[in-house]
Amino acid sequence: ELEQRVLDRTRQLAQANDELSKEIAERARAEQQLRLQMTAVRAAANGIVITDRQGRIQWCNPAFTRMTGYAADEAVGQDFRLLNSGRQSAEFYRQLWDTILAGEIWQGELVNQRKDGALYIEEQTIAPVHDEQAAITHFIAIKHDISARKQAEARLERYMQDLLAVSQSERAQRQLAETLSAA
Repeated sequence: ELEQRVLDRTRQLAQANDELSKEIAERARAEQQLRLQMTAVRAAANGIVITDRQGRIQWCNPAFTRMTGYAADEAVGQDFRLLNSGRQSAEFYRQLWDTILAGEIWQGELVNQRKDGALYIEEQTIAPVHDEQAAITHFIAIKHDISARKQAEARLERYMQDLLAVSQSERAQRQLAETLSAA
């Protein structure tokens, strides 16, 4: 009987060891996946910021630092209003917060201010993060500086307006020449 108990205990320990080995292997795979994902997030060209529910910055990637001029250690713990340029109305921000606090994704363009005071235009997406009980715990903001694109669009619009003005002037001159020629 003692021999049987030793055999049973040995089987139990072997089974527990197998389960523990599987759990260790699964954790190693999960850690590898997390390392891979963090590498991707750090290398992303878009600024990525994680805030708590109140909008205090918890983490930011290097692209955020390049975009805003704020080092990670300067930004972490600060309210997201750190970038506020004053160009958007209180109503704009109220609608933004109403959207994300309702659990929805917000997307839009806004003018923000870099650490050096320079303004820039960014396209931003803010997504709420939910816990197991579906409560919002954090927000993730993906930010893309579109200042150069906006400037190019404005130049193109000016060129189009100039071209239209020249075209209208030429049309008027042609009509005048035809009228004079007919007279």
